[in-house]
Amino acid sequence: MTRELILLRYGLLIIPAILSIQVYEFADYDWFTLHFMLLMLLVTLGARASRSLAALTGGMELALTAWLCYEYGPLMVFPALSAVISYTRRQPKNTALTFFCIHLALLNAALLHAAPAVLVFTNLTFLLCAGLNLLLLRAGRGRADTLFLYDELRKKHFELEEARARLLQFTTQIEGGCAGRRTCADRPPAA
Repeated sequence: MTRELILLRYGLLIIPAILSIQVYEFADYDWFTLHFMLLMLLVTLGARASRSLAALTGGMELALTAWLCYEYGPLMVFPALSAVISYTRRQPKNTALTFFCIHLALLNAALLHAAPAVLVFTNLTFLLCAGLNLLLLRAGRGRADTLFLYDELRKKHFELEEARARLLQFTTQIEGGCAGRRTCADRPPAA
């Protein structure tokens, strides 16, 4: 992931946690802090894990973010979006789509007790941000393809410059070799 996406990912984790402390009244802020720190640990481990372990940590992260939505309110949908950013970039397309569907189902199950307006708002936020994430992913791939083509074009340009230099050198050798000799065109006609 790029530095900007990492900043976005951690911003989607930290800012809603701070806002949740300010907006909601919790019975025990210590437990909230512990759960949030567990999520941060899971995110950090997932970022450094191999591809096979990334699937495990991604699955654990989506389950934990859905549970945080259930336990601490709908503002915790934003850490769920942070998980979407992670598993869409670290998993194959089919696995990421499966994770997304499971994640959406878990979030809906977590917010069943919420007001219908909150459920609609959460679903729309989740789906719109996932769509924007997909657009970012495609733009990033298009940029990578463009950079690859640019490198290939630069290699071809370098090869053409080498061929041009060899051709110029060959031309100067031929012109230099023929300058002292008389050619058939320079001879006087036979009498």
